[in-house]
Amino acid sequence: MSKLPGQLKSYFRFFIAFAMLGILYRSGLLQLEKIGEALRNPWIITAGLIIFSFQTLLFALRFKIINTLIHQISFRLALKLHLTGLFFNTFIPGGVGGDIVKAVELSIATQTQKRSTLALTLVDRVLGLYGLICFSFLFLLVEINILTPSHKKYLIFSAALFIIATFCIILRKKVALVFDRITQSFKNDFILNVKDSLLIFFDYLGRFLVFSKFSRFMVVSFAAQFLSVSFLYIVVNHLVDTPPSFALFFPLVCFGFVAMAIPITPGGIGFGQAAFYFIFRSLGEPVAEAAIIGISLMQLFSIIFSLPGGYFFIRSPRRPGSTSITPPTA
Repeated sequence: MSKLPGQLKSYFRFFIAFAMLGILYRSGLLQLEKIGEALRNPWIITAGLIIFSFQTLLFALRFKIINTLIHQISFRLALKLHLTGLFFNTFIPGGVGGDIVKAVELSIATQTQKRSTLALTLVDRVLGLYGLICFSFLFLLVEINILTPSHKKYLIFSAALFIIATFCIILRKKVALVFDRITQSFKNDFILNVKDSLLIFFDYLGRFLVFSKFSRFMVVSFAAQFLSVSFLYIVVNHLVDTPPSFALFFPLVCFGFVAMAIPITPGGIGFGQAAFYFIFRSLGEPVAEAAIIGISLMQLFSIIFSLPGGYFFIRSPRRPGSTSITPPTA
């Protein structure tokens, strides 16, 4: 019975996702016939398969780069872990459940304490989100001379996020020290484990913020997000007569991805459509409706590409030493 509230909370996320999709459908914003039309377009399907195949490889490469903090894992293992995390993020309520499963699987494969692998996946999640904030802010800043008043609001908001996130990263040691002092009196085992994971996270974050590692991470992140935005732009370009410029489209999509990263619904389904509609409504109703279709197709491809992750999880031997690893070189 004690687990019931948590279960209800999980199912409530599914309810929110379907409710938001229902509202969008009833309002005419989620047009299933146009989604079906897009799915019958061989150019969109081919572009989606190619783009998301490369994006999957890039995200796996990014996770491999993060893992140099504790182990040099193979690209094959990084790819399996990414797909496993993607599967659980897509099908399990919560939005970050896949990161926990990925951390546990990494712990088994590398014989590393779970609190360390949890901290590692948190670094990947936080720096990935920081990358989206940076991309949105910097590209909106470049386009400042042609931004409308409504778009300048996004620039101001993304600038605020960028400043806050950057200061938190710079002051990470002080934040960790304050957090450690606040939690010194806690005795609960679960809270202590969470505390240890967060302190390890702050340590890993500091160790990763060297130019060689951080620059590679950001370059790979940019390439992966560029592919996602390119797919959305292909869909919008196909559905509207006068598509927006890619230079403005890119930072607005990154801003939408930041909103989708909030773990409200599984895989951002429903919430993502609503967020993209409100963001792109400033470019006109046709563009906003096309963006909804684009994000729906992107989520569909994400579901398809996540399915191997469920297979890898089922076939996981669940024993240490199943994958060869080597210690990090530096």
